[in-house]
Amino acid sequence: MNPTLIGPVAGGAGGFTYGNVADYDPNSGLVFLSDSAAIYSYNYQNNTYALVSRANFFVTSIYLSVAIDPTRKLFVLLGNCPGGNLWPAGNARICR
Repeated sequence: MNPTLIGPVAGGAGGFTYGNVADYDPNSGLVFLSDSAAIYSYNYQNNTYALVSRANFFVTSIYLSVAIDPTRKLFVLLGNCPGGNLWPAGNARICR
């Protein structure tokens, strides 16, 4: 589909156009994705794509995989953190 974009395009606000990760959230019916700089959502029913976090707020590595934990309502990233450092930023753990 050709989604209606609201906010910056993934990869256009400091993130990458490669190494993006996404998963479907059955609670909200949305697909959430990270471009290693921000979090976005895609709504299939409305065909809309939106920036969820601020640009450059959710900075991660491109060497990660993601899963939504629908019970705890978490966006969980797993994989290689090149610097080996994690620190909290709101309700997220950020890899730098």
